[in-house]
Amino acid sequence: MRSVRSYSDHNIYKELSEVSPMLTKVMAELDDVVDQEQQELEAKNKILSDLRHLEKVVKQKIEEIEEQLDKL
Repeated sequence: MRSVRSYSDHNIYKELSEVSPMLTKVMAELDDVVDQEQQELEAKNKILSDLRHLEKVVKQKIEEIEEQLDKL
């Protein structure tokens, strides 16, 4: 906390609180870490989703080929 003179009346002082520059830096770094982790998680989920889709497509194709073989 610190007192600063009012712009409108120079006889009045107002109390202001300031955020520590170190705290600001730490918060920015934490945001970067969290963003990176979120991006990695989203990428992993996308890959897993693509893999599950591919699995379904391959399974359907195998069933289709087996049906064709049974007809022969």
